[in-house]
Amino acid sequence: MQRTNHRGHMYIQALKILLLLTVLLGDLWLPGKVWAAPLTEEGESTPIVGLIPRPISPEPDTPVELSAFTVDATYDANHPDIMHMVVRVKLHNTSRTETHAVTLDVRGYTNQHLPISPLLATEGKDPARATVYPHPSLTRTLRPEQRLWLTFVYTDTVGNAPWVMFEYHIDKLQAWPTPVRSARVTIHSTPPLEQGALLEVSPPLSRNNGRALEWQWDGRTPSEPLRVFFIAPHHWQRIQQLREGVNQGDEEARRELAEWLTQWLTQPETPPPVWQAFYPEVVALWTQEASAHPDDPTPYRILAQLYRDRAQYSDNPDAYQSLILDALEKAWDRGARDATIRVALAKATREHIQRLRREKRWSEALKQLQHLRSILGPTGEREIQHLREQIALDWVKDRLAVHDQEGVLNALQAGWGDTILNYFRPHLPAFHYADVRVHTTQNRREITLSVFLNEPTPPTFEEDWNTWLKTLPTALPEAEIQHHSLGPQRTVTVTFPFATASDITEAQHMLTDSMPDLPEWAPLKDALSPQELVFTRTPRMWGYRMNWQETLSLTQARQRLDEVATDLRVSAQTPLPPDFPEILGEVRQAFREQDIRAWQAYRDAFHAVYTITWEEGWGPPAGSRLVLRTGETGTLHVAREVVYPRQAYVLGGLLFLAWTGLSWGLWRWLGE
Repeated sequence: MQRTNHRGHMYIQALKILLLLTVLLGDLWLPGKVWAAPLTEEGESTPIVGLIPRPISPEPDTPVELSAFTVDATYDANHPDIMHMVVRVKLHNTSRTETHAVTLDVRGYTNQHLPISPLLATEGKDPARATVYPHPSLTRTLRPEQRLWLTFVYTDTVGNAPWVMFEYHIDKLQAWPTPVRSARVTIHSTPPLEQGALLEVSPPLSRNNGRALEWQWDGRTPSEPLRVFFIAPHHWQRIQQLREGVNQGDEEARRELAEWLTQWLTQPETPPPVWQAFYPEVVALWTQEASAHPDDPTPYRILAQLYRDRAQYSDNPDAYQSLILDALEKAWDRGARDATIRVALAKATREHIQRLRREKRWSEALKQLQHLRSILGPTGEREIQHLREQIALDWVKDRLAVHDQEGVLNALQAGWGDTILNYFRPHLPAFHYADVRVHTTQNRREITLSVFLNEPTPPTFEEDWNTWLKTLPTALPEAEIQHHSLGPQRTVTVTFPFATASDITEAQHMLTDSMPDLPEWAPLKDALSPQELVFTRTPRMWGYRMNWQETLSLTQARQRLDEVATDLRVSAQTPLPPDFPEILGEVRQAFREQDIRAWQAYRDAFHAVYTITWEEGWGPPAGSRLVLRTGETGTLHVAREVVYPRQAYVLGGLLFLAWTGLSWGLWRWLGE
């Protein structure tokens, strides 16, 4: 009997095992199990896919909450291309009376939202089947106050690079309507991860006991992704062994460590943490190699490549140009004359010349140009000539920017003689700045013209200016004229009386006719040539009513100055003599562009200010103000009732007598 019971018990156990294996194998082949992508290429690293169950239903006010969430990731150096993941989720139906169902989205999350696979989900000890359409999901129904653990087991490919990127988007737990009561992520490693192998850890660790890395969140939901970047343990152990050999003076260990780390850094798209951790060490190792073997060009070739690659991660890549150039020149001087070095050295020299041009170090740029010629040989003469012309053009533009036209002209004259001055002489306006101020009172108008001379001043300016000053007394015999000079500033003030509008227009017409007929004088002429001037005095019993309306326009002046700029552009296109090199055409273009900018600046800076103040008679004065720039039109207008004091007294006396007589007559009439 006992034997029969024992045999029956064995059959039952065997049947359970067979059933469990059938279920597990069937679960691996369930619809919705997406298999992992093939292993990445040699030397690449793949981010970990983080499975985050998120609620799809029911409504946000569901009593089902996420009580606990744990992740156990295991990294085994014997299988460095995969990581075993175990994710456990604890659900809790907080309702005491109602049953609730919850559907979970069980996709994995990375930056690319990759799927995870194969996935084995279990509920307690029983398999939990998941659906795949429209996305991997799992639906569970919880009784009142039921607590349910779900376990997800899968493996993920991490690549076979020397480093591992573990990135888990645990912040996706915020999709749950209530905070997670407890969350934990643990990374187990065999052999253990040493502190030095951790290149990046975010957020900070909660615990590192030498066997595992752990992060813990109690009573709060994680707010940022978890990110760990570490060197694979077996690679880290080899680095430590080689470092120990380097410290003991082992040259073979130094060379091997330098070559090994260099291979890491020169891989395509090496992550920045690897550069930050090992770049200084690699440079130091190859510098020691160069000192130990002064005639070997190899260390300098590798240093140049390291400097060039490091510049890609720098905010100031120009800072590495001198290092690259120095390393390549030392490799060149030590016999590395192959085509690769020649091309790299020529490229570095060109980049250095461009940097010197940007920094306006012209003489040093020309010196480097000679060095580039020695590298390129006769085949590079055309490029050398082109760069020399570009440096010369840079110098010309720089000198013109600081208004050193004379220095440029002297250099051109020394190279090509006096004839060249006919093509490159500046055509600047005589005035750098000018303004007109017109102030009008009851019977006088004051006009002030202020100009600031340009540098260099046209040679005929002083003669034109003095001639104009001499003609003013003849043109305006009744006007008071004052003028003075202070450095580059010239000021002329003209004051004249008037009684009618025609007195003003005639005087200002004589003033503008006396001015030189030059483009820079056009704004001054326009400012003193009103399109319409109406000035009336309408008599009143007590005085008069005055009305002033003056319309002015500076549009013609703008057109005249724009025509000058157009003519300068056209003149820059006229051919030079055939014996002049092509670069001189660009130099002349730079001169004309400088001239055009000067004319445009003068046009934009010019303005005229008109004011009128009428204070005659009783009451507050009336006034108006108008400011115009080139291209603008405006009207100065003012009107006022002018009451004379004497007439006001007579009128008041007459009114008083009339009122007194009227009152006396009314009193007599009432008395009778």
